Amino acid sequence: MLRLIVDPPNLLLHFAEGAALPDPAGLLRGEGRRGRYICLGAVSPDDQPALHALIAAATASAPAATKSL
Repeated sequence: MLRLIVDPPNLLLHFAEGAALPDPAGLLRGEGRRGRYICLGAVSPDDQPALHALIAAATASAPAATKSL
């Protein structure tokens, strides 16, 4: 599951199961047992493919009902 979190002045993309995702680019932050996040303002254009890969990996395992939201 993905969530957008507004934490002024930041916009965070939270990955509920981020600790289990492959992150070779090292974009994910946080030390929780499961969740990780990315500060979207800190993502450079060069990081966009890695961000898209993380989103694809996170949504691939989501239940079908959640994907349509």
